[in-house]
Amino acid sequence: MFALIQPIVPVASQAFLDYYYGSVSLTRLEVDAIRTKQPLNTTNKREIAEWEEKMKRLGITDELVEAKGEAISPSTTEKVTINGNDTAH
Repeated sequence: MFALIQPIVPVASQAFLDYYYGSVSLTRLEVDAIRTKQPLNTTNKREIAEWEEKMKRLGITDELVEAKGEAISPSTTEKVTINGNDTAH
């Protein structure tokens, strides 16, 4: 279906691919974990599993949390923009 609409509205189609199709949504707890460089503040196994998958996708797993869930210091500091707010990780 996407292939049918793409030639009609190419700019909107590209925006969909850029901003929605390949995007990652973060919960408030996940944003807090990135900002504070601490493990996700929950004991819910589903939330933790989803967070670990998002960290892998974003390439920040080793920088924020060890396998045991203990906070570690990042090896580098990068500026990341999340919902218009800049944060370092």
